[in-house]
Amino acid sequence: MVSNLNFSKDLKVGKICEDIAKQYFESLGHEFVCFNEVPKNFKEWDIKMRKGNEEYDAESKGDCFIKPERFEYSSVFNKKVTIPKVETGNIFIEKECRGEGSGIEKTKAGIWINTFYNINEIWTIETDKLRQLISQNNFKIAKECGDVDSHTVGILIPRFEFIDWFTVVPFEKVIYEYQPQGVIG
Repeated sequence: MVSNLNFSKDLKVGKICEDIAKQYFESLGHEFVCFNEVPKNFKEWDIKMRKGNEEYDAESKGDCFIKPERFEYSSVFNKKVTIPKVETGNIFIEKECRGEGSGIEKTKAGIWINTFYNINEIWTIETDKLRQLISQNNFKIAKECGDVDSHTVGILIPRFEFIDWFTVVPFEKVIYEYQPQGVIG
């Protein structure tokens, strides 16, 4: 697993992916309630939404390391060059950070959402179903995946092998500078 190893940069990407997740749920007709900005609740959920009279929480994770092949102009070579595709083939599910349970171990959210930022895909799954998938398989564990000294540990799920467990949808990025809104606290 590749990481920025820079918490402040990872946090900005995470906030962008939370906003993309919010947009996705809104596109389904759900109403945004708030983002979780209370430090003591960070491990419990990220986004609160409403469908009809029912509120629900979602855990939002962003992956910006899987990238499609692209072409860019190189001033060194004076021509367009191909930047190769980057594909890990995995979904990283965090389970521990800084010596404490986190991610799948601590969330109380009913929905888990992974935003594959660079390939414009959202993968969602009910959190209990994700826990079931993990418990029924012997997935590879990745260690030291977060920022320096975070001791982040996660589960690597081969995403193409287990795609049928998830709802996978394309999305169009509409990115705004992160501005806290509807904050609880």
